[in-house]
Amino acid sequence: VKLKQKRFFSSALENKRAGAKNLWTIPIGYTTDVSNKKKYVLMTKSATSIPENISESGWINLNANQSGMFRVRYDSDFLAALRPAIVKRRIGPADRLGLINDSFALARAGYTDTAKILRLLSAYKNEDSYAVWRDMATQLDDLDNLLYGQGFYPTFQEYIRSIFASVVKKVGWESKQSRRHYQDEADHLDALLRELVLAQAGKYGDGEVLKEARYRFNNYARRGKNISPDLRAVVYSLTARAGDKKEFEDLLRLYKKAILQEEKNRLAAALCQFKQPPLIKRALNFILSKEVRNQDAPLLLAAAAGNNAARSLTWEFIKDNWPLLYRRYSGGHLLGRIITDTTSDLDTFVAARDVERFFKKNMALGTERAVAQSIERIKSNAAWKKAASLSRKKFFN
Repeated sequence: VKLKQKRFFSSALENKRAGAKNLWTIPIGYTTDVSNKKKYVLMTKSATSIPENISESGWINLNANQSGMFRVRYDSDFLAALRPAIVKRRIGPADRLGLINDSFALARAGYTDTAKILRLLSAYKNEDSYAVWRDMATQLDDLDNLLYGQGFYPTFQEYIRSIFASVVKKVGWESKQSRRHYQDEADHLDALLRELVLAQAGKYGDGEVLKEARYRFNNYARRGKNISPDLRAVVYSLTARAGDKKEFEDLLRLYKKAILQEEKNRLAAALCQFKQPPLIKRALNFILSKEVRNQDAPLLLAAAAGNNAARSLTWEFIKDNWPLLYRRYSGGHLLGRIITDTTSDLDTFVAARDVERFFKKNMALGTERAVAQSIERIKSNAAWKKAASLSRKKFFN
């Protein structure tokens, strides 16, 4: 097995500009299909070999237990060979998580093809670790942001729904411990997994999940039937995603009626998830109204920016209301957080120039780093968006 080392840049743009070569001494732990006992090789040169004979049906798992500070890029054959190890869970959750995390990072940075990630995802359909699903959902959010609105987006959504279908069926809507308090960590993780996968399935358009969320919301809003606290955020947000003016008014009414701030925050975040521009604008104006505490508004602006349909409108809203935001939040960390949270998911070079020009004219002391990071992230998004859009032809066509 031959290995090469290369400095990793998180952005494809930085990767292209990479100059001098760096060399590190790297201890590499690995396991194989023959033995789960961890072995090591010390890499001291730009290239080295591992003295293992891997059969055609065998596999090697590099950076076993994710103990090394490096990313692993497998060639197509080695990556394909790892699929059975993922499906049968021959490698542990830390390594299953590491493999998907590395793959997305490498795709964003331009080191590998996004189509390879999409193929790899199908090996995780029967995954049972909350941590793995959590990381996968986070990575998919980034890709979803970039592909939203493109002609093949419905096909992408359908494929991602197929990844979550089995785990959604497994966890369902009702907790095994619904009649008592959580007894152990497994119960807690089960609740977290349920909330996560239902939210993801609904986000990608699972009709049955959206229908059930709407049913539960109507029973609560109209008949007072309780929703489990673990599922309230999911039910509210999915109702908004598939809802219209009536649901907006219901959520707003419940917000004004709620006593606990935690419940208000859940309802306000859901108000930021509608797809219709008039409702998005109402939600944005609501965020800066007297109905919302000043300390909660930045989180809600981030929620709005995280809504694919609201992202551009949120940025325009930030620009239009910058004097107010500056007066309210300058001098603390929240202003920088508003900048990064509301611009970092923009995904065109035009948007990057717009952000740069705006903050040259409206720079606030102490936010220089936040602005620079946002512009770098937007450019990285734009580069990955172009590559991913071309790559998807290898998978969806």
